[in-house]
Amino acid sequence: MQLTACSTFGYIAHTSSGHLKLMSDRQSISSLIDDEHVDQAQKIKFKNILAIREFASSQLRLPDNKSYTSYVDLDRDYVTWVVFATPPLSLQAKSWCFWVVGCVPYRGYFDQDKAQQFANQLKLQQMEVYVAPVPAYSTLGWFSDPLLSSMLDSGELVAAEYIFHELAHQQLYIKNDTSFNEAFASAIGQLGVIAWLEAEKEPAKLKRYLQSKREKQQLYLIVDNFRQQLVEIYNSSLTQSEKLRLKQEAFVSYEKRVVSKLEQWGKLRIYRQWLLEDMNNAKLNAFSTYQALVPEFISLFETCNESFDEFYRVIESTQRLNNQQRVEFLQDGKCHQIK
Repeated sequence: MQLTACSTFGYIAHTSSGHLKLMSDRQSISSLIDDEHVDQAQKIKFKNILAIREFASSQLRLPDNKSYTSYVDLDRDYVTWVVFATPPLSLQAKSWCFWVVGCVPYRGYFDQDKAQQFANQLKLQQMEVYVAPVPAYSTLGWFSDPLLSSMLDSGELVAAEYIFHELAHQQLYIKNDTSFNEAFASAIGQLGVIAWLEAEKEPAKLKRYLQSKREKQQLYLIVDNFRQQLVEIYNSSLTQSEKLRLKQEAFVSYEKRVVSKLEQWGKLRIYRQWLLEDMNNAKLNAFSTYQALVPEFISLFETCNESFDEFYRVIESTQRLNNQQRVEFLQDGKCHQIK
């Protein structure tokens, strides 16, 4: 079954109308703070968001514009649903190409049913799919992106991380290198929250945040080791049936390792859905896309004297490299601009 050009045009129409609906629903955060009908608790949240937004530009050196100075109260828990897909015996992600962003390993929808319908079409092509709910997204600076109610649902620090992450996409975006772009933005999200908590003199919150990130990094390593194990199986000269058998065994082993670690921490309920439910090749690729290179970015930032300006100059210079060369540059870990 082939996806037709008509379906592509329909997709673009859907994403365009969904985005324009958000733009039309925006309200100035400053006006909401002054609105007597907005309750005091919400006003405090909005004031904190504006402080975080100002910090992003003044201290993290991220773009200074009107993004995240307006607000949209969604009628749903997430803004988009993103579809990832891979073959059953490969970790080579299916990609889709668009004029502005280049080729990316996913398609996002403003409607959950439309995302699931597209996922079902891919399943008919014998693809493994993962539909990820997403609370935030970026237009790469083409529009003044609003703060969304979905970005506030998990608390102030998560909202701050989303804002820093999405502004990082405006700071730097390299076409056709999603793993680099997303890991860079994820690293800036984490570094930004650390800097914010240090500036706010919140040592207890900072300690909890750093502990959470250390735990997640341990879990990412388990996921990445599992992914590498599957790569070896898929790239082997074994028959298809043998690969499928080893794949199933690898999934069982992975689940046991994750459950053991989470039970040890007493956090099986918290992470079960994230790390265990509906795990397949496509979901593994989504993990890798957003997290695989984050430690390298953070290490490079530290090597660059923890200077955001210097760090950005170095990262921006990698646009001269190809995708693999950028990975090798990060792994080398030297803070120098590519000439």
